[in-house]
Amino acid sequence: MDDNTKNLICKVLDGTATSEEEKIMNELKEKYPEVQAELDAQKNVVDSFQSIGLPEFEDSLQKEFSAGVYNKLERATGWVLSCIGVALVLGYGIYELITQPDINAVYRIGMAALVIGFGLLFSGVLRGRLKLKKHDKYKEVIR
Repeated sequence: MDDNTKNLICKVLDGTATSEEEKIMNELKEKYPEVQAELDAQKNVVDSFQSIGLPEFEDSLQKEFSAGVYNKLERATGWVLSCIGVALVLGYGIYELITQPDINAVYRIGMAALVIGFGLLFSGVLRGRLKLKKHDKYKEVIR
């Protein structure tokens, strides 16, 4: 079976095939039984994946889990380690950008603007979160 037929099967299963492509698919199914078999097999796979769902927590379990000490500690530690990692990678990148003489000036200016822009955005978000944390009158409301 060639790639065009496989792509056509995908389009038919996704519902994105045009009427002309569906007509071609019907002709292929009549001519070649292996195309019909492949279409049926792929349809079974699609149906199987659509029936899979993630279990949802009950509200009380979700609240209990979110309020736990370990959950808060894990989340805080994860954020701290992620920020340290990003800072180290950015710091090394900036160091290399400054010390490498063969890097184009336009690239240097672009990277500097990108880093400064992200830094400003991050500091603004961080400042806003810290300010809200001190004066949040709805801190008991679950978001």
